[in-house]
Amino acid sequence: MAYGLTARVKSDWLNITDSPSDTRIDNFIEAADRLIDSILVQYASVPLASPADEVKRLSEQWAAGLFLQADAKNMDDFRRGRALAKSAKEGIESYGGRLKYDRQVVETTEYATEPLSSE
Repeated sequence: MAYGLTARVKSDWLNITDSPSDTRIDNFIEAADRLIDSILVQYASVPLASPADEVKRLSEQWAAGLFLQADAKNMDDFRRGRALAKSAKEGIESYGGRLKYDRQVVETTEYATEPLSSE
């Protein structure tokens, strides 16, 4: 299951409506999802069964960035795509850091709530 939606990549990030790009965008979403998984694998079981909305949006942003870089007509388009992809990667790294922190808090809380030995 893809994290992002082709329709939202087209409408929210690329501002296009043509259908001939759908297959390419699907492929870029798949590539973005694998990149996301490669970052989150150290914090969670991947692929994510129920990705958070934040992950879905970052997948779409990253896919749009990859599309713009591949389809760039000029350097401005390429730079915009690179900036989108870089921002999405940073967002996923931040998300992963929060997962790591949340996991540490849960593990610490579970340890701290164990009853003390009466011995």
